[in-house]
Amino acid sequence: MTGTDPKHLAAHLRAITRAANPTGGLPDAELVRRYSDTRDEAAFEVLVWRHGPMVWGTCCRILRHQQDAEDAFQAVFLALARSARSVGGRGSIAAWLHRVASNAALKVKARHRPTAELTPDVPGETPGDPADREFAGVVDQELGRLPDHYRVAFVLCCLEGMTNAEAARELGCPIGTVDSRLHAARARLRDRLARRGFGPGALAGVAVVVAVPPEVSAVAIAFGASTLIPPLAIDQLANQIGRTMSRTTVTIGITAAAVAFTLSAAAVWAFEGQPPTPPPEPPFRPAVAPAPRPQEEAPALLFTELVLKPGETGSRTLRLTRAAFRDGKLTGREDLYTGDASEIGFGSQYRVIDGRYVVFQYATVFDLVGKRVRYSFDGGRIITVEGTAVYFYNQKAGGPEGVFRYDVATGLADKVAEPGAGRWGLRGAISPRGAKSITREWKKNVIALAGNERPFDIVLNRVGKPKESLGEFDSTIGTTGSGWSPDFPPGVWLDDDRFLTQATLGNVVIVNTAEKKQEKVVEIPLTHRPGEKSWESWGESGFTPLGLQQPRFSLLPDGRVVYEADVVYFIDVGKKTWEKAAWRPLGHGFEYSAVPDKIEGADRSTKTVTVSLRHKGKVIGTSESVWWTTPEKPRVVTTDGYLAVIERVLRPGKVLPSDAVRVWSAATGEWQMLDVWADALVGWESSAARPARGA
Repeated sequence: MTGTDPKHLAAHLRAITRAANPTGGLPDAELVRRYSDTRDEAAFEVLVWRHGPMVWGTCCRILRHQQDAEDAFQAVFLALARSARSVGGRGSIAAWLHRVASNAALKVKARHRPTAELTPDVPGETPGDPADREFAGVVDQELGRLPDHYRVAFVLCCLEGMTNAEAARELGCPIGTVDSRLHAARARLRDRLARRGFGPGALAGVAVVVAVPPEVSAVAIAFGASTLIPPLAIDQLANQIGRTMSRTTVTIGITAAAVAFTLSAAAVWAFEGQPPTPPPEPPFRPAVAPAPRPQEEAPALLFTELVLKPGETGSRTLRLTRAAFRDGKLTGREDLYTGDASEIGFGSQYRVIDGRYVVFQYATVFDLVGKRVRYSFDGGRIITVEGTAVYFYNQKAGGPEGVFRYDVATGLADKVAEPGAGRWGLRGAISPRGAKSITREWKKNVIALAGNERPFDIVLNRVGKPKESLGEFDSTIGTTGSGWSPDFPPGVWLDDDRFLTQATLGNVVIVNTAEKKQEKVVEIPLTHRPGEKSWESWGESGFTPLGLQQPRFSLLPDGRVVYEADVVYFIDVGKKTWEKAAWRPLGHGFEYSAVPDKIEGADRSTKTVTVSLRHKGKVIGTSESVWWTTPEKPRVVTTDGYLAVIERVLRPGKVLPSDAVRVWSAATGEWQMLDVWADALVGWESSAARPARGA
């Protein structure tokens, strides 16, 4: 298979699996459940075909001897068959299988340590190139040392050949989360491999997918069907993992708000006993030392607030605050950092790196553990955060021009590009990998009445290439917000090539930017159309019945698309189906009503939008703020058993309402109002992700 594109091969294998077996499209968790509950042999066969290439590649890299690789491969799936109930959970088992395969192969390799180096007879390998043999012995070790949430992204995208969108659906998280984790995983692996003497291109060979010999897969499948008695050596390995896992329950679930992919001690060393000791490494002290985790289970809410003096109603001073909770009650507040709005940013989107560093809008990085500013660039403004790297540009007159980067892992800052160079010059809706973007260009000399659809061109922009029109589309218009903006057409990227949008209202299509073609997804017969009485306008601004100036698209953690037009719809792109939505998920069992209670009258811009909130199916209250929450500027954040929302309240003795924070907890079933003048929510800091104080 030398020279085969691993992504194409992996996609081909998945397609064969789905075509050959009706269970092939089911997620890993359902396949494992079916096998553990009913011994569904077809489900186990799909798991072998789905993850076999990755397991085989891992065994081959480490062992490089055909028979040894076969033993390790078959032991992995025999162990899975015997311990399926213990492995059960939600999400993909790919990372678990990789760690099991890596340690199984190391254990098999230890048998031959007293003897001379074996001549490789794995397909595609050559006897020479000792550097390659050394590399194969360390790359999976280093991958196993990555944080779990980075490792699982690397395994799915680089070893299993999934696209970022496919991995996001598998993990139940946004594509951007997979992007950042994958970028961080690659960066850390390259850095660690460089310290062991390997060049920056060493990772390229890891992604090569080697087809599993059919007879090898057939044996593994027979083990799952209990139609073949395993050889003694394989049986012993599988028994070891069985005994280990009988003592520890393994959870492999990943949810949209998960900050780490957790595995129990049984999965960390899949076979009893430690693997062979790796070669000694040069002394190295990481720039960011891992901090011990506290034992408490209490979460903390991070937010920014205005610092007001007596009598003031406004301020340019902002403060980062931590509010701790236990058993549903506020236990204390901690003021972490106070700064000017030109340093922190009003209502900003805050990024958090490794649960430890808060990145403010104006290129300031704050260390939650050390309670100090780790880095600040005077005049900087954040562009993006990728892994541990913060990218920003300078907006201060007379300062250095260009795009700059600060990496919290190394503490180094450098200039990476001239102003507007490369991907940093893209505007509009930028693709997940940042190599292309979609912008909107209105048709000239075309007049449309307010509230009606108006034609525009969708334009593809690529780094280093001229822009290219992808066809004519339509949207409602308005004169404020994003209604007239040429940069952002209504739509959402599904992956780095496919952009989901509307040809006209209700006619949802995929624009494939690689193949330059459109694919119809669904056509929804809207209950309200532009120009009708029910779709009224206010002044010159057209508003939908939901109070929006144009339809909105967004992604749910399960991969479905939210389409907000006359009402709210959920679209399953893969199945090409749609349904009206009554509730929209917020995560952790919280939802809000997708059909607001108070959208009526022509004055869409000033009407409040009241929605109901519920937790695990039970209504817990209402909010006039949640409807306008966005991923860029969230007005509501959730964690297990807690919801926090920024709400406009009229304080005693005041004439104008101001923003405050309300918190609901499942432990008490009650709301609490925090006595703060809220600016923005940063997010919930769970005890599992929060570094220990003083680390």
